Amino acid sequence: MMVLSLDFLKNAQNKFFGVTSYLNPNLVYRRSFTTSSSASATNLSTVGRIVTPTEDFPATIEGSTWLCVGISYVKRGQAFDVTQDFRASGEQGWNTYIYGTAIAAPELPT
Repeated sequence: MMVLSLDFLKNAQNKFFGVTSYLNPNLVYRRSFTTSSSASATNLSTVGRIVTPTEDFPATIEGSTWLCVGISYVKRGQAFDVTQDFRASGEQGWNTYIYGTAIAAPELPT
């Protein structure tokens, strides 16, 4: 149980004026791999989009969807070190009006 101090309650009213949402702590899934394919490393079209999870994604609560929040890569000679970050939503899923309908998550190289 969290106990709020009276000072917080007194000062919080002005700080929360107009706030209609807040960050909901949730699950972040990070994939890291090395590939020789520039297509895998530069598939940036999924960033900022809802993605359909592949079988390697962890299970989430019902109704939750995944958002690709970032892809980074470093070229090392002829190879790319790739990191893909995905964030799970709450029970309502990510807003498709904002993030679009789900697209396929980037495939892991074979």
